[in-house]
Amino acid sequence: MDGAGGFHGGCSRLTSRQVREGFQLYLRETGLDVIDRRQFVEWLRDRPDHPFWPAVWGLATEEAALRHRMAIVGSLLSRARVSCTVRDMTPEARPAMVRTRVVAAEAPAFISDPARRPVGGGYQAFDASNPAHVAALQREAAQSLLAWIRRYALAASAAGVRVDGIERAAHELRQASEPGEAAGAA
Repeated sequence: MDGAGGFHGGCSRLTSRQVREGFQLYLRETGLDVIDRRQFVEWLRDRPDHPFWPAVWGLATEEAALRHRMAIVGSLLSRARVSCTVRDMTPEARPAMVRTRVVAAEAPAFISDPARRPVGGGYQAFDASNPAHVAALQREAAQSLLAWIRRYALAASAAGVRVDGIERAAHELRQASEPGEAAGAA
């Protein structure tokens, strides 16, 4: 395979069910109940019909090494953080009064806006005073909160924890990131 299937050799097009079944096949065939990544990669080597094979073994060594190095750089980029201070100017009930709230928070040092990925994307240094950067971070935050809910809703429910507040926060973040929306608007 020439790698035309995207960064993961086409695996990103597999459904959750197909991925689960791909790993279940390994567990059935090996009789194991735990997936060790190294053992799985070796098991997969002689199974070119397996849906994961193109991403794991279908690349030339040089291409696989390049993709691995790119993944390392992406991981490092996502770990870099900066401290930001945001001033929220909220008008009080009386027109002459304004309450200022200062929030200090950590933010990614670099962002990769998914909206730019179809045209080459890349990472940009994050600027908290740039509305486009803040909107990109808000979209990423909303997406991450919804992904968290999809992954952990069962655990939360079993513990009696409601996730509707997280869903509401994701919705408000998504709305705030839309063009024409004021930051923090609901």
